[in-house]
Amino acid sequence: MDNVIDLKKELYIALQDSSEIVSYNAKLQDRYEKQEKKINREREQWDRDRKKWGKKLGGANTEIQKLHTHDLELIDEARPGPEALPLPAVASTLMSPLSAYIFLILLIIAVMWFVRRTWGLERKSDRFWDM
Repeated sequence: MDNVIDLKKELYIALQDSSEIVSYNAKLQDRYEKQEKKINREREQWDRDRKKWGKKLGGANTEIQKLHTHDLELIDEARPGPEALPLPAVASTLMSPLSAYIFLILLIIAVMWFVRRTWGLERKSDRFWDM
């Protein structure tokens, strides 16, 4: 009989704990729904703000682009043509660094060829051909 009474007490306590768990669960569910609604409202407000600022910044960006193209037009008008520039300036703008190095190498080869021919310097292997 004592076992039955103990089982009833344990069952009663388990039911009380279960009802407390259900009430906590309901409270948590309510909090979750409130937070979700609050976050959704904030997200909607952020979307509205983003659209509003996008429109304002979009207008500013187009204005900046217009000013930039106007500046480029003014620079093109103020820039002198190649006929107004001195020859070294034209050459420096037309020649890339690679072409300058190629020109320098060809000049060195030409000088070496000229010096070798005028001073009579020959390779050692050329001397043996004459024998």
